[in-house]
Amino acid sequence: MIRHCNSRCRHCDAWNSSRGSDGLSFQDWLRLLHDIRAWAGPCRIEIASGEPFLDPRLLPLIARARRLGLRATVISNGTLIDHGMARRIAASDLSSLLISWDGIRPETHDLGRGVSGSHARVLKAIASLEAAGGLARTMISTIVSGHNHRELTALVSYVMEKGLQGIIFQALQPFAGTDWRDLWPKDVSGVQAAIDELLRLKKGGARILNPPSQLAAMKRYFADPLRHYPEFTCRSGSRMLISPEGSIHYCPSMSPVGNIRDSSLAAIQASAAARARLGDIRKCHRPCILMNCYFRGSLGESLRALFLPPGGILRSLARRRQEPP
Repeated sequence: MIRHCNSRCRHCDAWNSSRGSDGLSFQDWLRLLHDIRAWAGPCRIEIASGEPFLDPRLLPLIARARRLGLRATVISNGTLIDHGMARRIAASDLSSLLISWDGIRPETHDLGRGVSGSHARVLKAIASLEAAGGLARTMISTIVSGHNHRELTALVSYVMEKGLQGIIFQALQPFAGTDWRDLWPKDVSGVQAAIDELLRLKKGGARILNPPSQLAAMKRYFADPLRHYPEFTCRSGSRMLISPEGSIHYCPSMSPVGNIRDSSLAAIQASAAARARLGDIRKCHRPCILMNCYFRGSLGESLRALFLPPGGILRSLARRRQEPP
């Protein structure tokens, strides 16, 4: 919905984007929600990019989405979630909330996020959500890098102790225009050992949301960041990214295939530009395929994720059988 952000993350340049005045209006976004529902049915939408809670339209838009049968996930840095906002989130129709948190120690998190005090604000956000009863649908999103790999297991422990929905990890990506170099691991074996520990914890039941194949691939990635991954298929072709100005991308590294101001989603999907872009994506196996937005695990992993996580189909059925008649 917006590009600007109040963090200064060294691995991201959203905060350096101009606020501009050519973004979609609230009415534009409402029309888009109806278009999404007509085209894709009752699907999930994700709201990210800049810091979503800077936009006062966020929660009203989520309420409209839910009335249309769309489930919304928001990815946030957590710094704007005080007690009042936490109560609004808990009372809202938000399906899930991801909060970016990269280290147990304040100096670790604040280094990567570029703003002193960010760690304290994340802790305040979690405490506020806990008081409002919103932790069960809150997840932590953590960048794996050189400056924080020794603290990953501590974050997992925190998630388990607090009863959050889970934690998901993403390997640091060296995007052009970002100040990522000081965060890149100098001790590759140390990062790989930390990932091995995450795999062990996941096997033991920790609420780590990454599939094992993605975590294992991260080990290879840090040893050889330029390698490609022909064993994986990028799932950017199965989702659409909509910019604050209405441009439609499948992959943000490739040019847009249309704009919702000019065409419907169905028309864009059926266009020659979209077909060509999907062909490009099928042939692409660059390392960004490991990002959570694009990674697609094996069929077996997908089935296990559907049926066996907390709230999955089999476990939901098991709980129902245990309930008294």
